[in-house]
Amino acid sequence: MAIQSTLDPPAAQAAGARPDLPDRYRLRGRLRRRTDRPVLIADDAALGHLVALKSGPDPEALRREAEVLEALDDPRIVRLRDRIERAGQCWLVLDYIAGESLEARLQAGAMAASDVLRLLRDLAEAVGQIHARGFLHRDLKPANVLIRPSGEPVLIDLGAAAPLHDAPLPAASSSLTEGYAAPEQYLDAPAEGPWTDIYALGAIGLRAISGSAPPPALRRLDGVPVPPLGLDPTDPLSRAIPAAMSLGAGERPQHIRDFLIMLESGDDPSPEPDEDEGPPTVRIERRARPRPAAGTGPAAPEPGPVRRRRWPWLLVGSLVVLVAGVAAAAVGLRPLYDRHFKTSWLVDPSGEGDAVTIGEALDRAGEGARILIRPGTYHESLVLDGAFHLAAAGEGEMPLIAPEAGPCLLTTASGGSVRGLAFQGGETAGLACLAISGGDLRVEASRISAASGPALEVRAGAMPTIQDSEIAGGGLVVREGAQPVVASTTIAAVSGPAITVRSGAAPEIVESRIERSGPVVFAEGAGGRFERNRIEGALTNGIEIGSGAAPVVADNEIAAAGEAGIFVYDEGAGSIESNRVSGSRLSGIVLAEGAASRLSGNRIDASGEHGILVLEGADVALQENLVEGSRGFGIAIAPGAEADLGANQLRANASGGVHDARTAGEEADGGA
Repeated sequence: MAIQSTLDPPAAQAAGARPDLPDRYRLRGRLRRRTDRPVLIADDAALGHLVALKSGPDPEALRREAEVLEALDDPRIVRLRDRIERAGQCWLVLDYIAGESLEARLQAGAMAASDVLRLLRDLAEAVGQIHARGFLHRDLKPANVLIRPSGEPVLIDLGAAAPLHDAPLPAASSSLTEGYAAPEQYLDAPAEGPWTDIYALGAIGLRAISGSAPPPALRRLDGVPVPPLGLDPTDPLSRAIPAAMSLGAGERPQHIRDFLIMLESGDDPSPEPDEDEGPPTVRIERRARPRPAAGTGPAAPEPGPVRRRRWPWLLVGSLVVLVAGVAAAAVGLRPLYDRHFKTSWLVDPSGEGDAVTIGEALDRAGEGARILIRPGTYHESLVLDGAFHLAAAGEGEMPLIAPEAGPCLLTTASGGSVRGLAFQGGETAGLACLAISGGDLRVEASRISAASGPALEVRAGAMPTIQDSEIAGGGLVVREGAQPVVASTTIAAVSGPAITVRSGAAPEIVESRIERSGPVVFAEGAGGRFERNRIEGALTNGIEIGSGAAPVVADNEIAAAGEAGIFVYDEGAGSIESNRVSGSRLSGIVLAEGAASRLSGNRIDASGEHGILVLEGADVALQENLVEGSRGFGIAIAPGAEADLGANQLRANASGGVHDARTAGEEADGGA
């Protein structure tokens, strides 16, 4: 189902005969003309926004798709709102996603490698959510990916999904898409699994990076080559895409997590043989010892002279054998000791520690180990897939992790920590320096920066704690339901947004400073709390709230913003309480079309224009705010706005207290 932003004429006849739907749905038109699976758009009076209505000739298939969607709650997967069955018809009610399909985007040409990397990472994490709920998608392709105006992809059309625990074996016939279907979807073995969806992700990446459609798997089995990627060999995509598109199911990454690691670092996550495993234990049948027949076998030795002085040599030989055996055992047991008993490691690039590189220590250490790192520059891209604790060895200069390619650090595990380290990301566009994709990593007293892309990105439901640290360069991005705690941290000199919170994330950001940077942005249904922070010298707006976000913004200081102190728009909501907004170049707080916030107890002073500006289409409540010293009005309300004015105090504003354009030119002072 490819939902497009350009709609057919909003008439019922555009969709053929009007379907029998509840009165709450008012049809607007057809999204794409398909006689077997009509997809319509409608206003949903109960939800208050547009929805897509999908039907088809097989009600049972729609019920199966609904079962899959009901188990999922991820902003990168289309959301099921309702299922309607009446008069022999079955309809799925889905969120309407504005934007074009990835197929339409790729028809315009190939994408930049950095954009493809970001796209595949987002898609892989969404597919990982499907697998985690026990299903395979089985029909991943560009036509089943929508791109929001924000650039975030959304997976749609799970009509071919099947249970993962009962991996489907090919039947006499199968529905698939040539070029994106894995070989096992054509053949009678092996069974399908996560590797099947990973093949399709690789094929999408190949199409996006090369601009050419991948050949069908059966033709590849006959020797037809895939289009060249044309990438630098150090680019993670140059290894991740071919690995994902391996013809042998067992040769591909077996889990989405493995594919994500390859996307981040280019490393092959396949496990190496364990050095301490030794020969396998086998089962044997005991047999009776054979006895020689009477009169056969060696003759019994005849008694000889006694050699009384032989024992000293036997003793010396035994000691030599014993010492050699102990030495050999020590060498053989070293990996076992390192992994299961050694709890503290020292990394020293000069060779005076337990390991020369951090990666070497992580490879040899067991979970829970403490990795102490001496000062130096480590050109490593690290992956924490367990509960390891990285820390600077002693006070003074911070060890610097500055990889030439890949992220500085990617972590997916819980229980780990980082303290006293500096991370510096490279020039790979869109790639985070420190990427926390799940888990609850604790980062303390560290510095994180990036030349391109986010300095720190928290995603996929991760719940880390970032405390007493510094962030510079690409800023902080929180997305996909992540819930980090960011406390006593400084973000400075970020040319883009200092903090971006989107796609349902809900961080707690407290007692931190944002200096000389772009705005703090809440979008795409984000929530969370932003409290007791100071924003100074924002390059544009201090805080922006839009796209259905509803955070709590309280007790903050926002000084000398380059535009507005706080800007709310496009169904931005939430509570804005007890903040001090001073010296904004434009109005202190701007509530634009779609704003639905409640402002109470705020102090707005010395604004370059109005203290609070309410524009057409806003629906807000303003109570007990103090506005003084603005160069315009204390509160200015445009025609078509809805504003509930409580007991606000308005003092010494150059143009007056309240200017309400809704009252046909009448003006009220509204304050002392």
